[in-house]
Amino acid sequence: MNSNADAILTHAAVVQEAAAASDALLTGDVDEARFRIHLLVAKADIAGFEEVSRAAALLLATLGAPGNVPGTGYGACLINLADKLDSASPLAGKARYRQVFKSGAPSASSDGASELPDVGR
Repeated sequence: MNSNADAILTHAAVVQEAAAASDALLTGDVDEARFRIHLLVAKADIAGFEEVSRAAALLLATLGAPGNVPGTGYGACLINLADKLDSASPLAGKARYRQVFKSGAPSASSDGASELPDVGR
């Protein structure tokens, strides 16, 4: 595998944890989100995505300790994390995680194809 493919796969693994955390938050499972964010911090750190790791750590701190109600501002922290994921993407200018996190998961169209939410690009 070439280095570009490795970079894309590494970034995808980090994004996968962020998406799982976002999904958990959307369903109200804050403890699962905390768990996923812990994994995200570690994966981003190992991958060398320092800004992503810091943004995820800030989100984790804002969510607070397990079993507690999340602190205010965790939505803004999630948007910040999405921005850092966009910046770290090896496909610079192509990724738009902020819109996906903000709007929820992509929906399936009537022909079965996946579509990103219309966010007024």
